[in-house]
Amino acid sequence: MNINGKNEVNYFGQNRNSFGNAINCYIWDLTKNLIMRKAWLFIALAIPFLWVACEQDTLNQSIPKDQPLDENWKKGDSVPIVSNFYFQGKIDSQMYTIQYAINNYGVLFDSIKYGLCDTSNNFMGFNTTLGSAMNNSLTLKFLSCIPDSADSITNRSSIYLGAYPFGSHDLTNFREGVKVEWVDEQGTTWSSRPGTGASSNFRFQILDMAPDTTSLGDIYVTGVMDLRLYNGTQSIPVERGEFRLPLNGF
Repeated sequence: MNINGKNEVNYFGQNRNSFGNAINCYIWDLTKNLIMRKAWLFIALAIPFLWVACEQDTLNQSIPKDQPLDENWKKGDSVPIVSNFYFQGKIDSQMYTIQYAINNYGVLFDSIKYGLCDTSNNFMGFNTTLGSAMNNSLTLKFLSCIPDSADSITNRSSIYLGAYPFGSHDLTNFREGVKVEWVDEQGTTWSSRPGTGASSNFRFQILDMAPDTTSLGDIYVTGVMDLRLYNGTQSIPVERGEFRLPLNGF
């Protein structure tokens, strides 16, 4: 009996162990299947996000990084022109918009006899300045040899439409054309230089001229300029300059 009982216990014990193992295996297989399904579901959901992230990263590769800040970017570009007379352009990489009767800017005219071209002609300058007491002033000097007996109509005819060479009123080097001067915030005068232009893509051009109906001047001129201005061995660029200024004193 003891033997049979022992055998019976062992028999049922073994059966119980086998049954328990079967249940454990079933639970493990079920758990493993659930884990695998969740893993595949996670991968399936993650793939689109990974693709989008990779795609966005690829698109962003063309964006420049660590570009230096341009503190003058768009500075002055959005200032509207509301005056009859003005200058707008970039000087020494800074945008300026200066206008008559705004921020104490005024217009000054003069006509100057610099000397003799020859025995019967005077070297004259008809000048207009848009400026203020705070400097940042622009002067245009139209330089021509004018007959000594010329009247105002003849003098006025020295202003014409089209491109101008850069002139000089230096007593040892009279050159007809236009001289551009800029007085900066520090009071330094920068001037165009004769003989520059064609080889450097500089330009000064009058696009329009008409009688001045504001009674400020005799005529007004509208034009554009791109050039370099000099002070000794130093120079600064004038880029995309646009202006409308009156002239008087003929």
